[in-house]
Amino acid sequence: MTATLTHKTRRNRRFDLILMCIGTVLVMLRSLRILYVRGIPEGIIYGFGFVCFVIYIMANFRKLQQFTVLGFISLFVLLIVYIYEQMTVSAFKLPSTFNMVTLLMGAFALMQAPLEDKRTIYRAYNVTIQVMVGVGLIAWILFLFNVPLPYYTDNSDNFYHYNVYYVFNLVLSSNPLDLLYRYAGPFLEPGHCGTMCVYLLYINGMNLKNVGNIFLLLGVLFSLSLAAYGLLAGAVLILFYVRRKYISIAVMAGIFVLLGITSQYLNNGDNPLYQIVFSRLELNENGDDIIGNNRTSGFFDLTYSHYLNSDNIVTGVGRRAFGQRSDGTDNATIGSAGYKRYFFIRGIVGSVLICSFLLIYTIEYGSRMSIGYFIIYLISNIIRDYPLKEQWMYLFLLAMPLMYYYGTHINMRQRDEGENNESSSDPDKGIGKHNITEYLHGQ
Repeated sequence: MTATLTHKTRRNRRFDLILMCIGTVLVMLRSLRILYVRGIPEGIIYGFGFVCFVIYIMANFRKLQQFTVLGFISLFVLLIVYIYEQMTVSAFKLPSTFNMVTLLMGAFALMQAPLEDKRTIYRAYNVTIQVMVGVGLIAWILFLFNVPLPYYTDNSDNFYHYNVYYVFNLVLSSNPLDLLYRYAGPFLEPGHCGTMCVYLLYINGMNLKNVGNIFLLLGVLFSLSLAAYGLLAGAVLILFYVRRKYISIAVMAGIFVLLGITSQYLNNGDNPLYQIVFSRLELNENGDDIIGNNRTSGFFDLTYSHYLNSDNIVTGVGRRAFGQRSDGTDNATIGSAGYKRYFFIRGIVGSVLICSFLLIYTIEYGSRMSIGYFIIYLISNIIRDYPLKEQWMYLFLLAMPLMYYYGTHINMRQRDEGENNESSSDPDKGIGKHNITEYLHGQ
């Protein structure tokens, strides 16, 4: 009888975790309008996610009540962050309020879930992105070799215009760089694709023995995104530091300088490496910024300069920044991204709130590996301001504790059973001796 009840419990347990994985992945993908879920109404995705989160929370309620002091504080601050977002930025309507409730339920479940559940959910998302990027790359290579592929044109967005080849987007743009065919995969932009690939590569320890990680690396390289290239270089350097490979850091820096000098003189700079990467690192005519830093439009820059001297700087412009016209012509933020846009919309209060949450959560799970990811996450949000999007936030909530606990205790199962009595004073124990991918992927 006991064995039967145990079997049923495990079966039910597995079912609620499967639902949690599916709901989390779908909500993450929908938040940044990934191609495969873009056509599904937002209400359906968030409604399904709500059901999945409720079932998981109910099935694991006792375990989810176990708070640390910092865990409780970080959860409370995150709640304030999204309430502030709802009150000042989001459309103050029932659907957006429901989406926020769903988002917070998912965040609560992810923050409080047992470590093994976090790992399972992370693996589900990681594999999903690897498959999407890999399948898109196969079609992308065929496209580059002029193999005719079916597609349709999508002009439904005020800012994004695509030829959609069913497994990847071809961004239609007047930017000369985009004429080089930058790979965006199922993401809205090549930079979105490259940044997410860098995130996962870092969390996976850059283990290129894994085919999925090779797809991620190729996704970065084919994106031709200067931001993604910079994040990738930074991620590699941080991993070298974490693993105490200081000579490798010097060698990599030397190679980067050598490539820059070579590309500048090779064919007088008329080569893809110089045009795509190194020419964009040069200073502009005014000498106050690099050429590749084109994150904001001229109209936004003018509006932002007035904003800095206005009373709106405390709480931000909020939803007024998006304008009232359906064609987006009065939207001050179109064509702009980065920390300026975030600060413009949410002001000092909103910016302090999100920074406070990220710092508290990082302190709670502070190891060299997790702090490295915090640095990458912070820089990427300076470039592209998506810290509140579920696809980025949920990954942050999952990745930090996974990397922290792997660094502190190699064998989590022994620690959970009380068999590991080693001190946790060294939060980076085992990093470099064992690849983090072996833990995250259960190898």
